[in-house]
Amino acid sequence: MKKCLTIYIANLYLIYLIWLPFLLFNPPGNFFIIAWIVLLVLTFVTGNANIIYALVTRAKNRAGHEHGIRIIMKAKLALIPFYIFNFAFWLLVFGASANPFLMWTWVTIIPLAIIFACGVLVTTSIYSVIAIIDLKKQGVIKGLFRHFFVQFLFVFDVLSCVYLYIKKYKPQYGKLRTAFYVSLPITLSVVSVFVVSVIGGTISTFVKQIPQQIEIDGEIYKNRFHPGLIATNNLHETSEPFEVEAGRQSGRYERVYTDEYDMVKRVMYSDYFVAENQWQRAYDYYKDGNNFDYYCRITWDRGGSGETFALPDMEPSKFDKIITTGGGLSHVIARADKDEITQIVFYKNSKDGLFTTPTGQQTMFIIDGEFVRLEYHFGNDEMRVRKMPRELEVYVLGLLERNNIR
Repeated sequence: MKKCLTIYIANLYLIYLIWLPFLLFNPPGNFFIIAWIVLLVLTFVTGNANIIYALVTRAKNRAGHEHGIRIIMKAKLALIPFYIFNFAFWLLVFGASANPFLMWTWVTIIPLAIIFACGVLVTTSIYSVIAIIDLKKQGVIKGLFRHFFVQFLFVFDVLSCVYLYIKKYKPQYGKLRTAFYVSLPITLSVVSVFVVSVIGGTISTFVKQIPQQIEIDGEIYKNRFHPGLIATNNLHETSEPFEVEAGRQSGRYERVYTDEYDMVKRVMYSDYFVAENQWQRAYDYYKDGNNFDYYCRITWDRGGSGETFALPDMEPSKFDKIITTGGGLSHVIARADKDEITQIVFYKNSKDGLFTTPTGQQTMFIIDGEFVRLEYHFGNDEMRVRKMPRELEVYVLGLLERNNIR
């Protein structure tokens, strides 16, 4: 019983752990698919083996295990992190498909998520049912139906197992150990949510920094040399598309004509790849803020289409802070209550003319002398904003004054 459950639970975790090398190291697509299918089959086989073992044990009228409720309680507790990770995974899949072109996949995604989670619940709860029958024979509990029922309800199955465990062993362990097991499901849930959040955030950050690579005509190309930047119109001259087999990066690519680099891009994507022997040079260049020219586009509330101004004395570190700082608590302001509202968008262009910063998410305002970041508009009359730190406010106002921008 114990070995069967251990193998099954290990397989459940491996189904998700196998995604780590896929995300981090971009292994060949066929290898990953085969490995994942093998794990899915093993999980299905071991899950059914557990169900058969439990039913055969009961059919032969043998006790499942002398300490059956203890083993199944530990198994249920061990699955708490899995359920939280499983929920986060399917939520991510669900969110990733939330666009008009992929929403049809919900017909498959939602049933799969439910069937998978319910399958795990049923597999472990079969053992719980056997343990409950044994406890009834031992006189530990009286009724059966209510205990059977909750074993097939998420969350309540764990609480029920803890209750039954305490019911049987309380005379031996005393109040302190009883209190420990009572608090264990909540503690494990809180810790699991925290750990999954930290791991997810760390992996997400780490994955974004790792260059992925493709091979074209014997030459290796790597991406992510221009973090946070998008291409300018100078990179729009390309070759005819061609097919590339490169694991997750397989697809149609086109060569990008530029004097500086040997570069390709994936068709319909905004990510660019540069030759491996040029990658470090390109990365160092675009990482250095001194290799950019800085600008701001000003639109005054008093009308007009706005004007663009060069900011030759913009400090690169200050620009990064302006762009990345979220600001303080958000609040709503009414345009009619303000005397002067100036919209300002900061951006930078690389000096080689190839990359620039996106401007859509960097709209700021100077409202009656206060520097704020826009969250969103309520029509034309109100807007929700966040006040920027005083240090940046002083810097920006001084920057505009030094450059005669009013």
